[in-house]
Amino acid sequence: MVKASPYYKSTTNEIDPIDKITLQSTVQEYIDSSISITHNLPENVTEKEVMDLALYAWETGCKGWTCYREGSRGGILINKKEEQPSFSSKNATKRPTILDCDLHSTMINGEKWIVLVGLIGKSPYEVFSFRETDKFTYPKGDSFGLKRVKRGHYDLVYSPSEKEIAIPDITSHFGNPNEEFITRLISTSLRHNTDVKYVYEQLVKSKGNITDFSKSIARVLKKYIAKQDATQAELCPECGNTLRFESGCVTCSCGYSKCS
Repeated sequence: MVKASPYYKSTTNEIDPIDKITLQSTVQEYIDSSISITHNLPENVTEKEVMDLALYAWETGCKGWTCYREGSRGGILINKKEEQPSFSSKNATKRPTILDCDLHSTMINGEKWIVLVGLIGKSPYEVFSFRETDKFTYPKGDSFGLKRVKRGHYDLVYSPSEKEIAIPDITSHFGNPNEEFITRLISTSLRHNTDVKYVYEQLVKSKGNITDFSKSIARVLKKYIAKQDATQAELCPECGNTLRFESGCVTCSCGYSKCS
């Protein structure tokens, strides 16, 4: 019987409202309480057409009558397909031969490590990290550069001379493959203009304790997140106050947290 209906597989706004009113007036005789059907009308329906339907409902003795015109209220009768967000990749910022470099010393699982952060302007562009050894200890100096000698070969040099080498062939001193993999992914993200804040947020979400490799690198990157840039003047959705970046997350004085 369902398949025999002329409205089989029709959507609600494709059903003739006159037929719906006739159905309602017939069925309500067997219903003790009030009854109403919502009629979904197209956006181009006229005032006269709406009035005619309302009068017909009254004439047939309907106890209630409701209609919505498409577009008359947000979220009602949205027929249009949701537009898919556009997504495009970004080319990596071209690397100069020499980058300014910040040196950081950190402890990872009880061992001393050197973390090198190559900069373009004041923004991190790439990250290298390796254990301190008797042969390669934390270099002394005020200014350093990361010099690309050839593909996959980088030297840490003293600035401004750029000729005296502090640590040669940095990538040859990488730790285990997982640690190398993490720094390569971080560098790839930064080179393709990913905000360091988002790289940091992903690192702190990884499993493990605060002495693990990813957490230690995250602490270094956190230093490059300016407080004003981290919140971007966002307002709290709960109280309206300005959000702030604190303890690795965007929070508000009212207790709201994006990390919750």
